[in-house]
Amino acid sequence: SKATPAESDTLIVGEGNVLTKISFSQLFTYLKDKLGINTLNTNISNLMQISSDTIKDIDVPASGSVMITFTKFKPKSGYNRVVLAHSFNNSNGGSNYSGMFIYNTTGVTDGIQVFIHNVWSSKGKVNLSLTVAYIQSNFFN
Repeated sequence: SKATPAESDTLIVGEGNVLTKISFSQLFTYLKDKLGINTLNTNISNLMQISSDTIKDIDVPASGSVMITFTKFKPKSGYNRVVLAHSFNNSNGGSNYSGMFIYNTTGVTDGIQVFIHNVWSSKGKVNLSLTVAYIQSNFFN
């Protein structure tokens, strides 16, 4: 007996009175097709695309604000942009800022705008990351 078959291993298959062989790889391909897994994987990648970007060493003035535009996240025809996650940290090691985010995905700009506000009396330097999903517009209908 073999506990874990390799894709190149073969199985004996009976077709009427004739014995033939099929590899596990061929069997997996056949099952994925019959179960619709390959079609599902294709549809998911067409339905949603995920992208991330980071802007480093953003100067945020003391008791002030700054608007940052992520130009990587341009509008795509037939897709809605959805911010899945954001993170920011102080790039100079301190913790002299706080943040508030406002996302602009309405097409007013070619990217996504993020508003950062510093409530402390000393300036901050931050790294800001966004993860964005492009989801087909017809998914929302």
